[in-house]
Amino acid sequence: MKSTQQRASGLQVVTNGEFRRAWWHFDFFNSLDGVERYETEQGIRFNGVQTKARSVKVTGKLGFSNHSML
Repeated sequence: MKSTQQRASGLQVVTNGEFRRAWWHFDFFNSLDGVERYETEQGIRFNGVQTKARSVKVTGKLGFSNHSML
């Protein structure tokens, strides 16, 4: 549904999708064994908005022994 349709239907909040949320995929990656989150110097600029300054890196063998999404 487009934002104009959302407004017309009476929705109080209109979203442009998942971009403005904290990235859900970081929650997924952070829960994997062998993955570590770290802070970066700056986020990524996209469409006039800068994301949070964070990323993930592989630090060991990947696994999912205690993953809430799997």
